Amino acid sequence: MRHLLYWLKKHHGYPMTFHHIIGTVANVLTGATETDTIDYSINRGILLPIEVSREFAAKLRGSNYPYAAVYDRGRAVILVDRRDLPEDHELAVDDIIDLRDRQFKINNFSDLHDIACVEFIVTELFGEERQVI
Repeated sequence: MRHLLYWLKKHHGYPMTFHHIIGTVANVLTGATETDTIDYSINRGILLPIEVSREFAAKLRGSNYPYAAVYDRGRAVILVDRRDLPEDHELAVDDIIDLRDRQFKINNFSDLHDIACVEFIVTELFGEERQVI
């Protein structure tokens, strides 16, 4: 398994950053929100091919006009070698991953093959407001 992970990291690995969301604070005067995060970087995360599906929104968020929109949303699998994660890492569903100029939200994660790597099932945040972190 180590040889396969090494090969995947060498040919399909990209630098990535995890943003573990601690909390969100809203400014009452301006209405702006600030997200408090703990960030840590990984040298090589493996991005497997992205599956793109077309989704339909009947009403856009924050809009009073009754119109619809169709947009493409990507779903992907990201693999991370267990040895590349910091010992004190905290992973949670809904955390954000930056990888190859894209942002992904973690939907689910699990350990694979005797804790050799962690598999993340993610959804691309394309078409949504980009998180300011």
